[in-house]
Amino acid sequence: MRHLLFYPLVRWTSVLICFLFAVHTSGQALQLVVPMGHHRFSNPRLNGPGDLLLSQENQVLLVWDVKYRRVLYNLTESGRKLITAEFSPGGYELLVVTDDSAARLIDLRTGALRHRIRFRNTKLADAAFSGDGNRIITAHDDSSIVSWDAARMVVTSVRKWDGIPLSIASNASGDYLLIAHDSTVVDGASGDVTRTRVHRLLHVATGKKRPLNGFVAFVPARNALLRMASAARLEDVATGRLLLSMPHSFSGAWCLSPDGRYFATGDNFDIHVWNLQQGKLEKKLPVRISSGVITELKMHAFADSNRRIIASYDREVQVLDWKGRGTEFTGWDSLRMLMDPQARIPDDISVSRNGKAIAGSYSDGRIRVYHFPDLHFPAVLEGHSPIVNGIRYNKRYGRLFSMHNYKDVKCWNLQRMRLDYTITDTTFCAAANAFRFCRSGENLFVDVCEGFEGIFDVATGKPLNIDSVGEDCRSPLASAANKTRLQKGYVQGWSIVDADTDSLLRMIDSSGYVKQAFLSPGGTKLVLTTNLVDAVGLDKGINVQLIDLIKGDTLQLLQSAAELEDVQFGDREDQMVVLTKDRGVLLFEQGANVPYYLGEYRSAAFVGDSLLALADLSEIVLYQLKHHRLQAHLIALQGDDFLVLLPDGYYSAHLQNLGKLHYTRNGKIVSFEQLDLRYNRPDKVLTAFGSKDTVLVAAYRNAYLKRLQRLGIDTASFAEGSAVPNGDFVGREQLAAQQRGRKLTIRYRATDSLSALEGFNVWVNEVPLFGSRGMRLDGQRALFDTTMQIVLSRGENRIEASVRNRAGLESYRMPLFVSYLPPDSVGGKTHFIGIGANRFADSTYNLSWSVKDIRDLCGKLREKYPAMLVDTLFDEQVTRENILALKKKLLLLDEEDRVIVSYSGHGVLSSKLDYYLSTWNIGFQNPANNGLPYDEFEALLDSIRPRRKLVLIDACHSGEVDKEEVAKIEAGRSQFDSTGVRPRGIAVTKSKQRLGMRSAFELMQELFTQVSRGTGTTIIAAAGGTQFAFERGDFANGVFTYSFLNALQRFRHISVIELSGWLSAQVEQLTGGLQRPASRGSNNQTNWMVW
Repeated sequence: MRHLLFYPLVRWTSVLICFLFAVHTSGQALQLVVPMGHHRFSNPRLNGPGDLLLSQENQVLLVWDVKYRRVLYNLTESGRKLITAEFSPGGYELLVVTDDSAARLIDLRTGALRHRIRFRNTKLADAAFSGDGNRIITAHDDSSIVSWDAARMVVTSVRKWDGIPLSIASNASGDYLLIAHDSTVVDGASGDVTRTRVHRLLHVATGKKRPLNGFVAFVPARNALLRMASAARLEDVATGRLLLSMPHSFSGAWCLSPDGRYFATGDNFDIHVWNLQQGKLEKKLPVRISSGVITELKMHAFADSNRRIIASYDREVQVLDWKGRGTEFTGWDSLRMLMDPQARIPDDISVSRNGKAIAGSYSDGRIRVYHFPDLHFPAVLEGHSPIVNGIRYNKRYGRLFSMHNYKDVKCWNLQRMRLDYTITDTTFCAAANAFRFCRSGENLFVDVCEGFEGIFDVATGKPLNIDSVGEDCRSPLASAANKTRLQKGYVQGWSIVDADTDSLLRMIDSSGYVKQAFLSPGGTKLVLTTNLVDAVGLDKGINVQLIDLIKGDTLQLLQSAAELEDVQFGDREDQMVVLTKDRGVLLFEQGANVPYYLGEYRSAAFVGDSLLALADLSEIVLYQLKHHRLQAHLIALQGDDFLVLLPDGYYSAHLQNLGKLHYTRNGKIVSFEQLDLRYNRPDKVLTAFGSKDTVLVAAYRNAYLKRLQRLGIDTASFAEGSAVPNGDFVGREQLAAQQRGRKLTIRYRATDSLSALEGFNVWVNEVPLFGSRGMRLDGQRALFDTTMQIVLSRGENRIEASVRNRAGLESYRMPLFVSYLPPDSVGGKTHFIGIGANRFADSTYNLSWSVKDIRDLCGKLREKYPAMLVDTLFDEQVTRENILALKKKLLLLDEEDRVIVSYSGHGVLSSKLDYYLSTWNIGFQNPANNGLPYDEFEALLDSIRPRRKLVLIDACHSGEVDKEEVAKIEAGRSQFDSTGVRPRGIAVTKSKQRLGMRSAFELMQELFTQVSRGTGTTIIAAAGGTQFAFERGDFANGVFTYSFLNALQRFRHISVIELSGWLSAQVEQLTGGLQRPASRGSNNQTNWMVW
């Protein structure tokens, strides 16, 4: 056994892999999951129970939680080629084999790495579970077949195979193995040599083998195997004796049930269902459809405990209940369950072992998973990451260029972590040198397909006339160093000539026919690939040489089976990376005897002393070359954005994409917002990238600190060893994803061994059931255990709960997702509250259009909701007492009702910069006198049952204000239009402090999602905290309300998020940028339709 060394390692820590980064907090392993989606799914596989789905595209390997429609584990490994991944028969272990000579057994309940098997002097070719899950079989490129005890991960047998095994399958007990390998066959007459795939059945105990072609699957119920020959044959595993012959047409379709009991064959005329356990034909069904003759029938899978067969033809999909009496294949089934909204049929279909879950993958990059019998609740699994085809780094300008879908080129500023520009509407060729910089670094050359070329200015991205640039832009081999030129000769080979006189200086010995050439940017090094042939002249691949054009030395680098993908040189040209198709990415360093293997990457670019490498469809990794360690991941997200992720878990990304991230803990989803508070650190990311913009780094840090300050979070809670309480719903796995009743009874249990518990709350779609402050506990208990009844909303319900201890630390909120679809279609009532004040006790501050704002809004909304409930307060009625009394009516509403509150009037800042809404008798110089504090106004919608709540505030300073920025208010007054534009606000200010163009407060709002704790209400303010809200005589309304009325007239339907975006754009346009609506509260989980 000297040739095969085994290293079984047992780990109980969490798996640390690409896109799934372990963050150890308080001794509890949390993992950030970047849900990189596929662009085209292939072979989706459900586990036995049907609650987990495995999907794969190229090297991207994802495990999805079907119930929560989230990526539970991203098992993609940077720079590693995936060989195989297989669920255990039980469904909660995953065997993953990669090209680093290692197999990993992962516990999918917790994400923990149960076992790791590493090999020396051999590579894994394949691995599989035995049918009963008790054994793991591994096949190796040194012809070894190894059997392992799956529980103890110890070797039970090792056997040599007569060939290199390529794939392996095992029967239930592991006694028989089906092994495939390639064999060389010599034609006796012609002497031609061909390579063919051979399958053999091995009896492990005796070593006996027999040829077996057309293998389909082992059938445990009969200790048999199924294979396809001239007929489908069920044969005894041990003897090969024929047990059942099942005729089928040459072009016929077939499928096998997940438990191996039933086998169906079919063509365009009949479907036959065979009972393999009893060895008989169970049923014959004629194929008849109303639309005529079927051109091609496909049979995908058995489902619903083998009662139904999923089949398709042309562009139609049918679920056939073959056990029903008189059932015929007649065209559309009433379910129509596997057709997507665009009428696409699935490319692949998978059924869980219990036959209760069906997954279909589609060409749009989505997977839809259905459960019998409630097929009207599909779980749609989808990703969002764009394809990255290649990367280049421009040293002159310090910019990263990435090519997407062979169509767009994006220019990224890595110093500021932002997109500079995009070159669009061009179709690029997929050649190695088709996307490069000219020698000066000032221009970008793009080889466009169909013979066209493009030159772009690197600084601006603008296209240039191709005649205005030098020859070096069109040819990467135009010139060498020291005023010499590299010249390719078709007769005499390659040479170096004088750039001025064209006289020959030196010939280059290429030792064969040159197939590729790569010249270093400084013109001092040349890499040539030449063809390799064997003794009889057959092609054996390529030979790669490095030629020093100054010294004339030639160095043999490597031999490869195929042409190189690319060659990139370092700044000093003493480092070089070579991208091969068969040997991965190799780093060559001057003075090193052997190259360093970096991994499997698709393109690479040097950035100073580091290397950027494109790992898979949309992930770029940054390596520190000196120490050969990972510096960061750059992951392409939706739109013009990259997530930048550091090894210690800190990250940075645009606000719009942060909602797509989530954490997991012990195989459960954790609310992202809680950990975003700690790990969203643009300042740390910029520092890790060596940014020299110390002002920007400091500004980002101040924005981060400002966020924590506003939330009242002590950074001491982030320290290692700070233990948060443990809490979760009890029995969440047993809860049905689709609830039939409106009320859900659920139990929650929490403990804290270090500090007493003093607070508890529950959220449904981000609306707190016990108010924004939660339920106060007695502060004396270390255990909290309660059972509660939650009223569900129509559609999806995201239910979260947490406890808080005396130290202010909150347990992790691990969402529970359930859906509820009531039998009736009633959508609940709409309650509109309008508050408008034109007149005040102090008439100096009277307005013109506030009352009309409310009346107009009420009239237009009533057109959308004729039965709308309305409460209004105008002028003298607008008192603090009357406004607060409205809470009694709101408390009578139901969870399905919607509430819209609109206020139009003055917004007033006190000398302490506290915000008040004007009432009839407010003291404008002292708004605390009879004014309505904003907190009391927001509390109107706290602790009420409706979960669809919208507040509109058409008043000055209605956005949040930073008390450090008061000077901006005074500066803003000078911009008022003296003819017809009036502000709705008063500010009593003493501060004279001035800040820069963007303060920490403004950056905080741009960078971070959660900046305040709320009531689950969407609150759209007419103006920022330091801005004024205007009303215009030509509109006869406030500008904000006028824009809302326009939306009512323009859009037939609009969601609350769409409405917020519309108002922001319209108001800013109508005021020339003087007024910009702001959000004082949002609900990211309930994007409900306002009308």
